[in-house]
Amino acid sequence: MKIENYKLDGVLNQDHAYQIGMRRLMKYLQQRVTFQTTTELDALCYNTGDRIVLTDDIPGNNTISCLVEAMTTAGGVTTFTVTEPLDWSFENPRALIRYQDGSASGLMVASRVGDFQLSVPDLSEFDDPMKVDLSSATIEPIRLVFCGSTRHVYDAIVEEIAPQSDGTCQVTAKEYLESFYQYDDATYPGDAA
Repeated sequence: MKIENYKLDGVLNQDHAYQIGMRRLMKYLQQRVTFQTTTELDALCYNTGDRIVLTDDIPGNNTISCLVEAMTTAGGVTTFTVTEPLDWSFENPRALIRYQDGSASGLMVASRVGDFQLSVPDLSEFDDPMKVDLSSATIEPIRLVFCGSTRHVYDAIVEEIAPQSDGTCQVTAKEYLESFYQYDDATYPGDAA
């Protein structure tokens, strides 16, 4: 058994101290994976502590990353036109959107419209001009990740962003699991006897 003692300056409520301690314990017990990657200036959209979604775009890995060229919404369904042909042989195709503010949607069921088009259920985020602005040529378009339902995306929390001399950024991120935060609304149970 390992016992850790640390001071929480400014925390005056024992419930809050318990919640912070349990979050730290859950990460200690369950957090095993650290991701490192290099990207262009994209990483500068994020701060330390931000939750990000990582995917790979290696041919043959059932993942396609592409830019969105156009989108239309009608009848609660949004249709995206993308820059890459989509592989509809993926098992139960899904799509994920990386918005222009750096945030991401959840995985959505994708329906075939054409080789370069797919439709997904409409989300309120699609109408947010801070997340989606296809009218400006100075802003990189939103990115769409197309994958099969068996393909994983990796949730992570940014630990460090280190700009490099060649114009890229080195990103280090730790694994994110919802179970880390299962005690965030817990009440301090009292001292163990």
